[in-house]
Amino acid sequence: MNPGEFDQFWTNSVDSIRHALEHFFELSNQQRHSEEIHHQKWIVISAALAAESFFKAVLLQANEEISNGDTYHSLPRTIQALKPLRLPKSESLITKVAKKVSDQRDEILHRPYDSEIELSHSAILLFGLLKVIERRVDDRPTGIVAECQLLSQEMLAQIKHTSLAEYKRVINQFVAEDYSDQPVEPCPECGANSVLVLAGECVACFADLGHVTCEQCGEGRFYSLDAGDPGCETCFQQSAAI
Repeated sequence: MNPGEFDQFWTNSVDSIRHALEHFFELSNQQRHSEEIHHQKWIVISAALAAESFFKAVLLQANEEISNGDTYHSLPRTIQALKPLRLPKSESLITKVAKKVSDQRDEILHRPYDSEIELSHSAILLFGLLKVIERRVDDRPTGIVAECQLLSQEMLAQIKHTSLAEYKRVINQFVAEDYSDQPVEPCPECGANSVLVLAGECVACFADLGHVTCEQCGEGRFYSLDAGDPGCETCFQQSAAI
């Protein structure tokens, strides 16, 4: 592996993630609605570029080819080249999401696109890339992880209801692989099975969580500090059944 080439792709990936985050932030600003299509477009393009660069870095780590002669692989070809590596199931799921974002990028760049661009897969891809980065690049500065944490709610807000099951499937798989020895519970904010009980934090959306024990039944529960404690669901269901 050429360390310099790896560094270039790693830097390109971080820059693209950061660029996507900037547009997620701008999109969340209510005063910028007139520029929504601009931010949506660049989120998709940046997410695809981030995935392509990072997957090339992964191939370099494994001493695999990332080009045909003088031409570097496209994102779909890069994803194809990853298959012999027998990636963990979680990372294979992310490559499938990346392929969807790649197709969407091609639509934006080469064909007329809708007045509103779907961002669900771009957001899921970035959440997934963050987990892969935490797993594979532990010996490098990961300030980008903290930046994603700060804007995680803006990213989560762009995942449509119809895509939440896919988000949960991806995140649940990462958590099952990386935290198999720890008890986990569903996150009251994003719904993924991603709250580490002992740490009291969601490792998917990084929501600010509180914890309380019901005085009646003694059952503990996590709740979103932003939304407030909705009360004990168990006691509520029992009361409704009477």
